[in-house]
Amino acid sequence: MKKINKRGQIMNYLQKHPDGDVHEIAKKVKCSSKYVYLVRSEIFGPKKGAKQVGDGLDRETSPVDGEGFLLTSITDSIQERYKRCSSLLEERGEQYGVPEANIVRTAIMATALLEASVKPSHICFILACMKICRSNQTPGMVDHGDDGVNYLSLAFEFRARNQ
Repeated sequence: MKKINKRGQIMNYLQKHPDGDVHEIAKKVKCSSKYVYLVRSEIFGPKKGAKQVGDGLDRETSPVDGEGFLLTSITDSIQERYKRCSSLLEERGEQYGVPEANIVRTAIMATALLEASVKPSHICFILACMKICRSNQTPGMVDHGDDGVNYLSLAFEFRARNQ
């Protein structure tokens, strides 16, 4: 039986107790309250009235494009997503094994089941579509978007290898 990492333990606890006390969760999981806040905000988004800290943006002076979007905010968000995606890919690998191997095996099984050629890149695109659908069902669950980014990245890597 695989050991669940701290993030997984926090997510499991929050799934059962969505309004659980951050300090209590931190004590049970043996991590910092700050880390519990981070994981909780990734899942549920920031709490109403919660102070947004750490984005480094001066809302008065940040550059704005013609549509009124804060460019640095978007860039910062994308960079943060990439960091989360990278660590999530690593965590998923610890939990489920090497993603590439699982995807190749899934493509082999799908080919046999459908009696049609299914490439690993097809599996990744399908899984990314599933994550998009799930994000519509539970928009506050950041993991759907992060998993989707990882599936799309894997799809294009497989495609580059003609798989």
